[in-house]
Amino acid sequence: MSKTVNGLKAINAIKNGVKIIVDSVSHTLGPVGKNAIITKDGKKVITNDGVSIAKSVQVDGAEGCVAEILKEVCIKTNQIAGDGTTTATILAGEMINEGLKYISFGENPILLRKGMEKMTQKVIELLKENSKPIETKEDIKNVATISCKDEEIGSLISTAISNVGADALITIGESGKSSTEFLLKQGFKFEKGYFSEQFCTNKAKLESVINNPYIFVVNKTIRSADEILPIMEKVRQSNGELVIVCEDIEKDALLALVVNKVKGVLNSLVISAPYYKDRRLNFLYDLCAYTNAKLFSDENDLKFAEISDLGRADKIVSNSIETTIIKSDNVNIDEYVSALIELKNSFDNLYDLDVLSERITRLNGKSGSILVGGLSDVEVFERKLRIEDALNSTKVAMSDGIVCGGGVALLKCVKECEKYLLTFDECEKYGGKIIIDSIKMPLKQMLRNSGIESDDILNNVISSEDKNFGYDLLHNKFCNMMESGIVDPLKVTISALSNACSVASSLLTTDVIVL
Repeated sequence: MSKTVNGLKAINAIKNGVKIIVDSVSHTLGPVGKNAIITKDGKKVITNDGVSIAKSVQVDGAEGCVAEILKEVCIKTNQIAGDGTTTATILAGEMINEGLKYISFGENPILLRKGMEKMTQKVIELLKENSKPIETKEDIKNVATISCKDEEIGSLISTAISNVGADALITIGESGKSSTEFLLKQGFKFEKGYFSEQFCTNKAKLESVINNPYIFVVNKTIRSADEILPIMEKVRQSNGELVIVCEDIEKDALLALVVNKVKGVLNSLVISAPYYKDRRLNFLYDLCAYTNAKLFSDENDLKFAEISDLGRADKIVSNSIETTIIKSDNVNIDEYVSALIELKNSFDNLYDLDVLSERITRLNGKSGSILVGGLSDVEVFERKLRIEDALNSTKVAMSDGIVCGGGVALLKCVKECEKYLLTFDECEKYGGKIIIDSIKMPLKQMLRNSGIESDDILNNVISSEDKNFGYDLLHNKFCNMMESGIVDPLKVTISALSNACSVASSLLTTDVIVL
């Protein structure tokens, strides 16, 4: 039977649920933030990754309902920007705590929400005005270093992105050694993904990663399970994993693959082939060349496919939108690419030239792997999480630009927001004030984690007319944040703020919790 918690009990549950999550992650923020020990896949690991820590917290009752909702701030920020999860949680926690104070004084939560959303949009506008594009390799290194708190890893990420580009795939693996290194590889990338989320190997990222798979390339719709059961059995007997690239697949055949995957009989992945008609056929020819596969079509009976007809790859990474295939070292495509280049030189039609250029670029596409080392499994796991966050941060910084780091970018919005607050209706102004007070909190928390008194530092940063003037927490001094390389990706900061406001304003309008 369900249980209802409402009124003052619901408010207390919101306070306590928020406090549990904020307290679990807030100590990790900043250059001297600390780690937490959590349980991951049955093992104890050390990490300062906000989303991993938040996910590991288990709370019962009404407080647990609130905690689960606040975790969504972390998860959504991580999905959008790949970093900033702890900042998002701290912002949401402060917004909720401040909002509950106003509600206890009799303020209308619906109007608070309206004011919060209005002021959040103003902060986002100001952040965009104060941002600057990534211009140098040093900028890339700075973003990565700030995210992972390690200059050596920052340099490695900068090297990786400089070699393959921000849009190319960079995977993170283990080196089996004490050192961490970057390995440049070829990658075949296209804008089509898996047919079903059931094929995901990483549910948090909604991504499927399959190493050293067999690849079945089919230029038709797979109509029934009977067409693919023979090759599924052959791959299973070889202890392999199967990836199918096809035009389409009927429900019966898809279900057969999903059931076998769920039962652990055969790990598989079905990917949609892009384009239509001749262009799709050319794509599939390219894929066959890249993987050394045979192309099956209406003329080839799928039931008679042999293991030797299947292609191979080092790795395939696929989500709902795109797929990247890492070429096997045993496959040589030089002659095939040279033939395409010769063909391109014989065309003068702009459309045909563009299509051939795209095919050649895809076949020559670069990707890379950062192979993480360490002296223990715990160290490797912790370092992998930091590198993943730093890599994501750097990529979004390259697409959208950077702002001052260390909580300064948000703090620099305070003066303009206070002026803007004067234009608010009386009923909305407290919601606006909640946002102004909350955007001070990230730097406050970083100072708290560093054991430094915050009021004078905050006031000095806010009052300075220099938009890049801030505080270097690592060296305990005021500085020009941009010149000192203390920067954050604009997208990370905006995502943290907007997701925090969304969840906080929703919780503030909640009065009943049903268990």
